[in-house]
Amino acid sequence: MADISNYIGLITTEHSDKPKFMAMVEAVVQPMVDALNASQGLPADFDLDLAIGAQLDVVGLWVGISRNVNAPLSGVYFSLDVVGLGFDQGAWKGPFDPDTGIISLDDETYRILIRAKIGANRWDGTLGQSKQILDLIFSGDTHVFIEDRQDMSILLGISGEIPSAVFLALLTGGYIPIKPEGVRMSVYVVTSVSGAPIFGFDMNNEYVAGFDVGAWGGNPDNVVYPQPLAFEFTSGPLDSLITFSRTDVGTRFNASGVLETVAANLPRFDYDPVSLQPRGMLIEEQRANLILQSANLADAAWTKSNVTVTAGAALAPDGTMTAGKVIGASGSSGSRFIASTAGNVSNVVVTGSIFIKAAEYSKLRLNLSNFATDSRGVYIDVATASIYQTDTNGPDFSNISGSVVNCGNGWYRCTVTAMKGTANTVVRLALDPKDNSGASAGDGTSGFYAWGGQLEIGNGVTSLIPTTSSQSVRAPDIAFVPISTWFNNLEGTVQAKYQAQVPAQTNRVASLFSSVGQMIAIDSNGQCEVDGTFVSPPSVGGNAAVAFKAGDAAAAVAGAITGAGTPALPDFPKALYLGSLDGQSQFLNGWLKQLTYQPSRLGNSDLIALTT
Repeated sequence: MADISNYIGLITTEHSDKPKFMAMVEAVVQPMVDALNASQGLPADFDLDLAIGAQLDVVGLWVGISRNVNAPLSGVYFSLDVVGLGFDQGAWKGPFDPDTGIISLDDETYRILIRAKIGANRWDGTLGQSKQILDLIFSGDTHVFIEDRQDMSILLGISGEIPSAVFLALLTGGYIPIKPEGVRMSVYVVTSVSGAPIFGFDMNNEYVAGFDVGAWGGNPDNVVYPQPLAFEFTSGPLDSLITFSRTDVGTRFNASGVLETVAANLPRFDYDPVSLQPRGMLIEEQRANLILQSANLADAAWTKSNVTVTAGAALAPDGTMTAGKVIGASGSSGSRFIASTAGNVSNVVVTGSIFIKAAEYSKLRLNLSNFATDSRGVYIDVATASIYQTDTNGPDFSNISGSVVNCGNGWYRCTVTAMKGTANTVVRLALDPKDNSGASAGDGTSGFYAWGGQLEIGNGVTSLIPTTSSQSVRAPDIAFVPISTWFNNLEGTVQAKYQAQVPAQTNRVASLFSSVGQMIAIDSNGQCEVDGTFVSPPSVGGNAAVAFKAGDAAAAVAGAITGAGTPALPDFPKALYLGSLDGQSQFLNGWLKQLTYQPSRLGNSDLIALTT
């Protein structure tokens, strides 16, 4: 930029010390400097990429197109109550725009229209160059194709990122010239899922693709833009967008703290039986209870040695008078135990569990036994809700662990987990009653209450699966949101609040899973993944989020960024799966409390706020 000092600096010292002379030179030269600077700025002021307001109007006049449209563009104003016209979708109503629609374009939309007109002014009349013009004005993530229908009409298809409502209105209103005179634009087809190709056979590219990749095409008047999702799972009913199934009954604690059965194909909104606060939607994998007569320990299905069981001695967690009282025989000699029917397993992790309530005694040893060479378990005192001793590894059982969980009304669910070896194929859940000193002794009348035995293959206990004369299976809880107009295949953010029984990478909280095995996922150990090329480290917190777009991803847990990366995006997902990888494996085995989805890659500061 020119400056007057450039001229004044040329005056010799003979005159530069004369104030009046210098003032006269400045008065004469300054207008010329200002005019030079103004003229140097003219190219930028009228550059199509930079011009605004009146200058952009002049550019439009040069190429032959006005900012004002012939008829109002209707149905494009911003609205919170109309799908597709929310933030970043609808256009703001100007102070002079009529209620019927926009009559004067904003600068950015007008700039696009000018580009289209420039292309049309140099158009050679072919459909090939028509597509080049459209490619010029659409963003790089929006893909356009033209089909000659061989009847003096053409079809225009738009896949990938869906353009704005105003842009589609300009396109369908004929303001963007892209066809020869006399040729009809018979059909406009727009993808129903932003970022996805349009569904079609015998093609697989960014324009058209087949099953599990392509999305249905529709009329531009019916376009629905990607929408945020927000699901709360601390109470029912389940949102209608979610597809849910479980082909068998399941159990849960209701809002009164009573264990109850939930019918098949209904979600289980579970409650803490002590605080009576909602825990969320319970999602579990398929499990079987290998024990017979799970509630009736007095039945002959339970083997007893120096132990008696009084049936119907107490109110059970399900509110029925079915809990038995386990009583050790009088004296201190001989072993005392009660053991379940045998499960036929080997070389797997096994978990046994049972509900215990103290009576005169509160201590017991809960163990897994092969009834031949090994028996390993944990020593429990329900009076203190604690495990006071854990057995070491044995010849057939290893990695022994256990837990004691308060289930209200004096009941505790006690568990033991171990790796079952290959010494044989027998495993039984056994209870060895102890007196209050921890000794294997009894008086013939004192004992504790027991109910709801369960023996299952897997690491960690799941909800009770009642049995009588045969083993029972609980089917998996399958929940997913089908991919539709809400989804943006180019970027997004998924956040979830959850609680897992056994946090692990292989237990999924939420997963956008594709048919070729790629995914965007939140794992129950706080780890987040995008396409397998970005994996954040595990983190404890129970509230995690992952934000993603091509080459830019980040994860946050409990109000802190836990990782960032530059992954590619996976293939088009089949669905947003809740509490599993794909509705078939890697189930959460816990509670999903909340899940949200944003069709944009939120900033890292937003991820921190979202997970705090």
